[in-house]
Amino acid sequence: MMTRLLCLAIVLSVPAAGVRAQDNPPARPEDLAAVVEAVRLSLVPVEFTLQTHHGQMPAAPGWYSGWGSRYLADLETVIDQQRPCLAPGFVLSPTEVLTPDPMIHPRFVQRIAVRVGDRLIEAAPAAWGLHEAALVLKLDEPIDEARVLHFDAAAEGALYSVGYMPADADMPISVRSLPGGLSVTHDGRPLRPVPPMSLITVADGTPVGMSMNGLLPLDDTWRGCPLQWPMIAAADLDAAADRLRAAFDRSFGRVALSLRSPKKGTDDRSAYGRRGGDEAATEINTMGVLIDGRRLLVLAALEPKTTARLERIRFFRGGAPPLAAQFAGTLKDYGALLGAVDGAADGAVAADEAPITDWRDRLLLAVEVQQQGEEVTTYFSHRRITGYDVGFRGRRFPSVRGDTEGLLLFDTDGELVAFPALRRRKADPDTRWRRDDPILTPASHFTALLQGDLAAHLDGGNVPLAEDQEARLAWLGVELQPLDAELARINKVSHLTRDGDFGAMVSYVYPDSPAASAGVQAGDILIRVHAADLPRPIEVTSTALPWGGDRPFPWDRWDELPEQYFDQVPRPWPPAESTLNRALTDLGFGTAFEAEFARDGEPVRRAFTVTQSPQHYDMAAKFDAEPLGMTVRDMTYEVRRYFLRRPSDPGVIVSTIKPGSRASVSGMKPFEIITHVNGQPVLTAADFERLAAGGGELQFNVLRMTKSRVVRLRAAGEPDAEVTATQPAP
Repeated sequence: MMTRLLCLAIVLSVPAAGVRAQDNPPARPEDLAAVVEAVRLSLVPVEFTLQTHHGQMPAAPGWYSGWGSRYLADLETVIDQQRPCLAPGFVLSPTEVLTPDPMIHPRFVQRIAVRVGDRLIEAAPAAWGLHEAALVLKLDEPIDEARVLHFDAAAEGALYSVGYMPADADMPISVRSLPGGLSVTHDGRPLRPVPPMSLITVADGTPVGMSMNGLLPLDDTWRGCPLQWPMIAAADLDAAADRLRAAFDRSFGRVALSLRSPKKGTDDRSAYGRRGGDEAATEINTMGVLIDGRRLLVLAALEPKTTARLERIRFFRGGAPPLAAQFAGTLKDYGALLGAVDGAADGAVAADEAPITDWRDRLLLAVEVQQQGEEVTTYFSHRRITGYDVGFRGRRFPSVRGDTEGLLLFDTDGELVAFPALRRRKADPDTRWRRDDPILTPASHFTALLQGDLAAHLDGGNVPLAEDQEARLAWLGVELQPLDAELARINKVSHLTRDGDFGAMVSYVYPDSPAASAGVQAGDILIRVHAADLPRPIEVTSTALPWGGDRPFPWDRWDELPEQYFDQVPRPWPPAESTLNRALTDLGFGTAFEAEFARDGEPVRRAFTVTQSPQHYDMAAKFDAEPLGMTVRDMTYEVRRYFLRRPSDPGVIVSTIKPGSRASVSGMKPFEIITHVNGQPVLTAADFERLAAGGGELQFNVLRMTKSRVVRLRAAGEPDAEVTATQPAP
């Protein structure tokens, strides 16, 4: 229904309550000038002198960020120029001035003063509007030079709005005749739009009311002096903040996520670039909230390969001992995970269940959380929701002035209204590394989620794993070659791939793989991946080899490699963690999807289920022969493919060589293959461990691509290496 749309503006000829349509003719300039003259001495500029706090700059005040005047600059410039921010002031009594609510934390406010001519009168907050974005200032001394606004709620006649705000290095007064109009909210409430932060008068300048929010009810309840508005005194607001602080320390706190160290030998250069951030971390500190006596909501958007290493969750709140929690699930749609608290805990947060749209312009308590490592700082103040954005699945998300990172909103009873949460991006290489800021999310969204079918909202693929499984990957079972404009033209897929901007050619299909079972052939063009839970299909791309493009690996110069660079050389084979395999892994094992291919220029879809790949290099069993200074691993499917080795062919791959070790002195290099030890074939790292355990002299048959040699060295004592002449491999 149209009337259910948020803030639906319907231009109707609806006169204001108590005003006849014929009483509102177009205003003449002399009429407008008379209104200005009647109220001019009741309008005074309010000066907010701002400051930094511990090196932090203030965020834009609520009345400051939306004016768009050339007079206004960013607050950093205002502070640097040692000038105040100006706001309109309306004299309500000799010692009371109404001004828009700046919605800025007191730590950034150095001084508030009202200017009357050349005189500055010190002022301080006295009361805040509960439903109107207004602040009543109490002056240190009366304003004798100004005229107090005397409101007549019963005055009749055409209505005018009087605005007073900075523009072009001045504070001009603007007057306009109020037109008709109607705005209907999502819940069907009719309201009349008027200019925000304005005084409303009749033709002779008599004030009848004010509006700070820009919307008036159609009846006469808006009329009268603003001092009659629902207000909260500054002292009462401070008391409410103190109560919230005590409750906050019981419900919210720092969560320390302890992670197992990344597996040694895991390539730092995956399909997405160098490892960094959470992928290399061993502890992550973030915010958590106790949502009931046994569950903890942890605001951390961990990728599956990071969650796989999660070992311990601890919740620190106030001065209480830390609470231990066990992993209970990762949310599919939000950057958060759930922890099951050991035992039972008190102090769970209470969530406000009212529709978020009920809170527009109303005063809300605010907590700004700043976290750097284990240090958490909180600031308590207030904010107002100034509007809404339509977001995920058509839900409404609140917007507020200023910075919202780490911002939580509560009602004056201490119930949680909104908090910052990340929308979890789906498995898409194009967006995987895009950094999003958390957005204010209504607490009611999470209340409905946690009280409903929770299992349907958990990601079964984003869970802690045993160490030997943390590097698991999905696969389709293909190797891919990048497309370009020429390849796309030759293969008749230019129109399907934006001239080769995406898409990849299948260069090899692994036997017994999902692709082989589906009839995929070398030469097919893989275009997109479709899944029910993806907001848009994944456009497939193929990454270049990690050492840079299509240049062959420098095997012919391998003997020239200094040993200090052994651990910095990328692998010669394409990584198992390709963009496609990582996207499928993030999609979740067991998830149904379709892959879109093109063959002879004709698109076709094949149905698949996300399937775990065979063991790849980072998961391979290994043996660290410490006395020799070398580590070997089992040959895995992608390694055998690169070296053209069959599963039955003997061999283990040398994964690391320690500089200065016996193996290094013997001339061995990483990525060589040891096929035999003392004449015995080696099929696994366990075979190597068994055969090398006898001591004495060891003889290795070493294969480097198509050339082989024999290396002899002693298992104990000083290395005594001998290398035979290189010969072709059998």
